[in-house]
Amino acid sequence: MRQRIAQHEAELRDNPKPIDFLAMIRLADLAPHAALLGLPDRGALLFYYDVARSPASFWPEARGGWQILHAEDEDDLVVVDVAPVHRAEFHPSTLSFELEYALPDDIRQLTGDDDLRCHGNEEYERVYIALRGIGDREPIIHQIGGSPDEVQHGLFHRCQLASNGVSGGSPEALQRQRDRVRELEPGVKDWRLLLQIDSDQTGPGWMWGDVGRLYFCLHRDDLARRRFERSWCAEQSG
Repeated sequence: MRQRIAQHEAELRDNPKPIDFLAMIRLADLAPHAALLGLPDRGALLFYYDVARSPASFWPEARGGWQILHAEDEDDLVVVDVAPVHRAEFHPSTLSFELEYALPDDIRQLTGDDDLRCHGNEEYERVYIALRGIGDREPIIHQIGGSPDEVQHGLFHRCQLASNGVSGGSPEALQRQRDRVRELEPGVKDWRLLLQIDSDQTGPGWMWGDVGRLYFCLHRDDLARRRFERSWCAEQSG
């Protein structure tokens, strides 16, 4: 594992490359819900990700494999006729927004009730599925804010540890750093989802791993201070 981390660090250091533009969110389109989301009500957020190398987000060294830029004034943005990096497999798509409410799939720690989770409480799972609009087929869920719809588990736990220098690539790595892990774990609850990007081959042509999702996240203190450069991004797939 240590050798792989060293190779990953060397690749990022010795072979820098442009990272890919994925999405621009016009904050004026979200202005009625800006306070609810904790976002500014003007300007734009631009999301970038290193699609080719898919940085392993449980390694602290992955920082730099994504970026969120906040343009405070849309007039500062200029549309170019020819992109500096061409990605033929991506297709421009237009966004529209609607307000929805959703539950996390597990709220046992939030409530202290050991039964309130999917796959453990049939009634809770029924409400969770109804809010998510999950039918016979798994829906494509692009989402701003709210509870992430995780393919795996432990999204915010990974963000909290890796962004603070703790590698979570294996149980052995976490065990070696167990004192630091215990110190950091109370801060897991302070992370927030900014943007969830689903695999979507019918629209922009995205595929994250094995029909997975990307999650751009930010600590609530950094969100309040508009420090979007401190974001953490995780890719999850089945």
